[in-house]
Amino acid sequence: MAPRTAASSPSPHNLAELDGELSYQWDDQLDHRETAKVVRAIEFSVKTGRPHPTEDFRCVSHAGAALWDCSEVERARLLVKDWRIRTESGLSRHSAEEIQEARVLNSILSARLELRSDDPQAAIAMVQHGVRVIRDAAGGDAALTSMIASGKPSRLVERYAECLAIKIPSARLFVRGRPAMRAQYLESEVERALAIIFSGDLPPKYPRIHALICQTLYAVAERPYSEGAKERLSRLHRFEQATRPSTRRGMVTSGLPDMAIASHRGDKVEELRLAREIEERLTDAELHRHVVALTERRWWPPVR
Repeated sequence: MAPRTAASSPSPHNLAELDGELSYQWDDQLDHRETAKVVRAIEFSVKTGRPHPTEDFRCVSHAGAALWDCSEVERARLLVKDWRIRTESGLSRHSAEEIQEARVLNSILSARLELRSDDPQAAIAMVQHGVRVIRDAAGGDAALTSMIASGKPSRLVERYAECLAIKIPSARLFVRGRPAMRAQYLESEVERALAIIFSGDLPPKYPRIHALICQTLYAVAERPYSEGAKERLSRLHRFEQATRPSTRRGMVTSGLPDMAIASHRGDKVEELRLAREIEERLTDAELHRHVVALTERRWWPPVR
């Protein structure tokens, strides 16, 4: 992609254009300085403009992720607050379908923020609101289960997959040290995720399916070693590699699934080797928040 010029700079209130610029400066280039400028423009646009509650969601979600990457958690919290104030105050102008969609998306945005802020219980509560909206729209839990089993592309299943991609890591944190709660809060969600992911020979073509595949892989890797878990991890790994974004930002964490699989099979030497490689890449990319999160959450070896 060619470098940006002044003539091609995005309009200050065009969040779609700003999202494209953020993809270039952050995902492709990992340029902290230029990303900061784009995120400030997004923050200004949300605070002073009239963002669309569904069409502009991806840009704001993207900016929140970039802020977390850069250890700007409080700015991410303020962005989510401003977004919800601006969009929810104008929901009455939109169709019933858009209102329903906006409520699910806002619950996803808030839950993702709480997970990144290390409050898994709040994240679960937030995302559960979105799940309830999805189940009601589908006609109940049995109907949603049938939609998943059919393997047919569905906006409701897509949104449910996004919810699970937050709920699963939140539940992993919440039940840590409380194994009796694992079945109640985690295992049923993992099985639902596997049903979505393995609904066909190829991964579902949902924009954020990679996040669900990764989080499901990590959860399965925490289970006791078995041939069944080994087979599932092998397939999840193939799907993860097929869907991982090929951007610089996407490739920085590319060794994490391999590290989880090495841990599952008890290969401490390989697990440690991969952890050191990943930590070096994260440090070189100045993604220090990731190093802190992986350490504090004990999601990689304590001694590297």
